[in-house]
Amino acid sequence: MENVHKAMMRTANRCLPSLKTAMQLVGPVQMTVRSDMPLPLYLSRSVVGQQLSGKAAGTIWGRVESHCEQLGLSLGETVSRDGLEWLRGCGVSGSKSRAIGAIFDAQGEGLLETTELAGMSHEERSVQVSSIWGIGQWTCDMMSMFYFTEVDVWPRADTSANRELAGFLVQDGLSGEAWEAAERFSPYRSYLALYMWRIADTRTP
Repeated sequence: MENVHKAMMRTANRCLPSLKTAMQLVGPVQMTVRSDMPLPLYLSRSVVGQQLSGKAAGTIWGRVESHCEQLGLSLGETVSRDGLEWLRGCGVSGSKSRAIGAIFDAQGEGLLETTELAGMSHEERSVQVSSIWGIGQWTCDMMSMFYFTEVDVWPRADTSANRELAGFLVQDGLSGEAWEAAERFSPYRSYLALYMWRIADTRTP
Protein backbone atom coordinates (compact mmCIF):
# COMPACT_ATOMS: atom_id res chain seq x y z
CA MET A 1 0.00 0.00 0.00
CA GLU A 2 2.82 2.39 0.90
CA ASN A 3 4.47 1.68 -2.47
CA VAL A 4 1.25 2.63 -4.27
CA HIS A 5 1.05 5.85 -2.26
CA LYS A 6 4.64 6.73 -3.14
CA ALA A 7 4.06 5.99 -6.83
CA MET A 8 0.95 8.17 -6.83
CA MET A 9 2.85 10.97 -5.10
CA ARG A 10 5.63 10.85 -7.72
CA THR A 11 3.11 11.06 -10.56
CA ALA A 12 1.23 13.91 -8.89
CA ASN A 13 4.49 15.78 -8.33
CA ARG A 14 5.20 15.63 -12.06
CA CYS A 15 1.68 16.31 -13.32
CA LEU A 16 -0.46 17.99 -10.65
CA PRO A 17 1.52 19.58 -7.79
CA SER A 18 -1.66 20.81 -6.09
CA LEU A 19 -2.92 17.23 -5.96
CA LYS A 20 0.33 16.04 -4.37
CA THR A 21 -0.20 18.53 -1.56
CA ALA A 22 -3.75 17.30 -0.98
CA MET A 23 -2.65 13.65 -1.08
CA GLN A 24 0.00 14.35 1.53
CA LEU A 25 -2.66 15.78 3.82
CA VAL A 26 -5.09 12.84 3.55
CA GLY A 27 -2.43 10.12 3.58
CA PRO A 28 -2.50 6.66 1.96
CA VAL A 29 -5.88 5.21 0.94
CA GLN A 30 -6.96 1.58 1.01
CA MET A 31 -9.13 -0.47 -1.31
CA THR A 32 -12.12 -1.98 0.49
CA VAL A 33 -12.89 -5.38 -0.99
CA ARG A 34 -16.59 -6.34 -1.01
CA SER A 35 -16.44 -9.78 -2.62
CA ASP A 36 -17.61 -11.45 0.60
CA MET A 37 -21.15 -11.66 -0.81
CA PRO A 38 -22.63 -13.19 -3.98
CA LEU A 39 -22.31 -10.87 -6.97
CA PRO A 40 -26.11 -10.50 -7.52
CA LEU A 41 -26.45 -9.33 -3.91
CA TYR A 42 -23.57 -6.88 -4.34
CA LEU A 43 -25.13 -5.47 -7.51
CA SER A 44 -28.53 -5.20 -5.86
CA ARG A 45 -27.03 -3.28 -2.98
CA SER A 46 -25.24 -0.97 -5.42
CA VAL A 47 -28.49 -0.31 -7.26
CA VAL A 48 -30.31 0.53 -4.03
CA GLY A 49 -27.59 3.04 -3.13
CA GLN A 50 -27.55 4.91 -6.43
CA GLN A 51 -28.06 8.68 -6.06
CA LEU A 52 -28.63 8.39 -2.31
CA SER A 53 -26.55 9.44 0.66
CA GLY A 54 -24.72 6.65 2.44
CA LYS A 55 -27.05 6.98 5.42
CA ALA A 56 -30.25 6.79 3.36
CA ALA A 57 -28.95 3.86 1.32
CA GLY A 58 -27.96 2.01 4.49
CA THR A 59 -31.40 2.51 6.01
CA ILE A 60 -33.23 1.17 2.96
CA TRP A 61 -30.87 -1.76 2.51
CA GLY A 62 -31.28 -2.60 6.18
CA ARG A 63 -35.03 -2.89 5.65
CA VAL A 64 -34.47 -5.21 2.69
CA GLU A 65 -32.14 -7.42 4.71
CA SER A 66 -34.49 -7.45 7.69
CA HIS A 67 -37.44 -8.51 5.51
CA CYS A 68 -35.46 -11.40 4.02
CA GLU A 69 -34.13 -12.47 7.42
CA GLN A 70 -37.64 -12.60 8.85
CA LEU A 71 -38.61 -14.97 6.04
CA GLY A 72 -35.43 -17.01 6.40
CA LEU A 73 -34.74 -16.52 2.69
CA SER A 74 -32.03 -14.90 0.60
CA LEU A 75 -32.85 -11.83 -1.48
CA GLY A 76 -32.94 -13.92 -4.64
CA GLU A 77 -35.24 -16.48 -3.04
CA THR A 78 -37.54 -13.74 -1.75
CA VAL A 79 -37.74 -12.10 -5.17
CA SER A 80 -38.43 -15.48 -6.79
CA ARG A 81 -41.19 -16.30 -4.30
CA ASP A 82 -42.83 -12.92 -3.71
CA GLY A 83 -41.97 -10.83 -6.77
CA LEU A 84 -40.81 -7.22 -6.46
CA GLU A 85 -43.66 -5.24 -4.90
CA TRP A 86 -42.47 -5.84 -1.32
CA LEU A 87 -39.28 -3.91 -2.15
CA ARG A 88 -41.38 -0.78 -2.56
CA GLY A 89 -42.46 -1.14 1.04
CA CYS A 90 -38.79 -1.08 2.06
CA GLY A 91 -38.29 2.24 0.28
CA VAL A 92 -36.81 0.91 -2.97
CA SER A 93 -38.09 2.83 -6.00
CA GLY A 94 -39.98 1.13 -8.81
CA SER A 95 -37.10 1.38 -11.28
CA LYS A 96 -34.57 0.07 -8.76
CA SER A 97 -36.90 -2.79 -7.88
CA ARG A 98 -37.14 -3.66 -11.57
CA ALA A 99 -33.33 -3.58 -11.82
CA ILE A 100 -33.03 -5.99 -8.88
CA GLY A 101 -35.43 -8.35 -10.62
CA ALA A 102 -33.35 -8.10 -13.79
CA ILE A 103 -30.18 -8.90 -11.83
CA PHE A 104 -31.59 -12.19 -10.57
CA ASP A 105 -32.97 -12.99 -14.02
CA ALA A 106 -29.45 -12.46 -15.37
CA GLN A 107 -28.07 -14.77 -12.72
CA GLY A 108 -30.45 -17.45 -13.90
CA GLU A 109 -29.26 -16.90 -17.47
CA GLY A 110 -25.62 -17.39 -16.45
CA LEU A 111 -24.53 -13.79 -17.03
CA LEU A 112 -23.14 -13.32 -13.52
CA GLU A 113 -20.75 -16.24 -13.16
CA THR A 114 -17.97 -14.70 -11.07
CA THR A 115 -15.22 -17.01 -12.33
CA GLU A 116 -16.00 -16.09 -15.93
CA LEU A 117 -16.30 -12.37 -15.16
CA ALA A 118 -13.07 -12.38 -13.16
CA GLY A 119 -11.22 -13.55 -16.26
CA MET A 120 -12.48 -10.63 -18.35
CA SER A 121 -11.03 -7.17 -18.73
CA HIS A 122 -12.93 -4.31 -17.13
CA GLU A 123 -14.26 -3.29 -20.53
CA GLU A 124 -15.46 -6.79 -21.43
CA ARG A 125 -17.03 -7.25 -18.01
CA SER A 126 -18.80 -3.90 -18.29
CA VAL A 127 -20.32 -4.81 -21.65
CA GLN A 128 -21.75 -8.05 -20.25
CA VAL A 129 -23.06 -6.68 -16.96
CA SER A 130 -24.42 -3.42 -18.38
CA SER A 131 -26.63 -5.50 -20.69
CA ILE A 132 -28.76 -6.09 -17.58
CA TRP A 133 -31.66 -3.64 -17.35
CA GLY A 134 -30.91 -0.83 -14.88
CA ILE A 135 -27.15 -1.48 -14.64
CA GLY A 136 -25.07 1.38 -15.98
CA GLN A 137 -21.39 2.20 -16.28
CA TRP A 138 -21.09 3.62 -12.76
CA THR A 139 -22.24 0.34 -11.24
CA CYS A 140 -19.88 -1.59 -13.52
CA ASP A 141 -16.96 0.63 -12.49
CA MET A 142 -17.71 0.12 -8.79
CA MET A 143 -18.05 -3.63 -9.36
CA SER A 144 -14.68 -3.90 -11.07
CA MET A 145 -12.99 -1.77 -8.42
CA PHE A 146 -14.49 -3.18 -5.24
CA TYR A 147 -15.71 -6.67 -6.14
CA PHE A 148 -13.07 -7.78 -8.61
CA THR A 149 -10.33 -5.56 -7.07
CA GLU A 150 -9.23 -3.97 -10.34
CA VAL A 151 -6.65 -1.32 -9.45
CA ASP A 152 -6.66 0.57 -12.75
CA VAL A 153 -10.26 1.71 -13.29
CA TRP A 154 -11.19 5.38 -13.57
CA PRO A 155 -14.94 5.86 -12.87
CA ARG A 156 -15.81 8.30 -15.65
CA ALA A 157 -19.46 8.26 -14.59
CA ASP A 158 -18.72 9.31 -11.00
CA THR A 159 -19.48 13.00 -10.55
CA SER A 160 -17.54 13.46 -7.32
CA ALA A 161 -14.25 11.92 -8.49
CA ASN A 162 -14.30 13.78 -11.80
CA ARG A 163 -15.22 17.10 -10.19
CA GLU A 164 -12.39 16.84 -7.68
CA LEU A 165 -9.77 15.95 -10.28
CA ALA A 166 -10.97 18.72 -12.61
CA GLY A 167 -10.54 21.14 -9.72
CA PHE A 168 -6.87 20.24 -9.39
CA LEU A 169 -6.39 20.80 -13.11
CA VAL A 170 -7.79 24.31 -12.67
CA GLN A 171 -5.58 24.98 -9.63
CA ASP A 172 -2.49 24.10 -11.65
CA GLY A 173 -3.59 26.11 -14.68
CA LEU A 174 -4.06 23.05 -16.88
CA SER A 175 -6.77 22.25 -19.40
CA GLY A 176 -8.31 18.97 -20.47
CA GLU A 177 -10.80 16.46 -19.16
CA ALA A 178 -10.49 14.72 -15.80
CA TRP A 179 -10.40 11.27 -17.39
CA GLU A 180 -7.47 12.35 -19.56
CA ALA A 181 -5.55 13.52 -16.50
CA ALA A 182 -6.42 10.26 -14.76
CA GLU A 183 -4.64 8.29 -17.49
CA ARG A 184 -1.33 9.64 -16.22
CA PHE A 185 -1.90 7.70 -13.00
CA SER A 186 -2.25 4.31 -14.70
CA PRO A 187 -1.86 1.55 -13.49
CA TYR A 188 -3.37 2.91 -10.26
CA ARG A 189 -6.41 4.86 -11.43
CA SER A 190 -8.70 3.10 -8.95
CA TYR A 191 -6.53 4.47 -6.16
CA LEU A 192 -6.70 7.92 -7.74
CA ALA A 193 -10.49 7.73 -7.45
CA LEU A 194 -10.14 6.70 -3.80
CA TYR A 195 -8.00 9.78 -3.20
CA MET A 196 -10.59 11.98 -4.89
CA TRP A 197 -13.36 10.62 -2.67
CA ARG A 198 -11.22 10.96 0.46
CA ILE A 199 -10.37 14.56 -0.43
CA ALA A 200 -14.03 15.31 -1.20
CA ASP A 201 -14.98 13.96 2.22
CA THR A 202 -12.59 16.41 3.89
CA ARG A 203 -14.48 19.27 2.22
CA THR A 204 -17.82 18.09 3.62
CA PRO A 205 -18.69 19.91 6.86
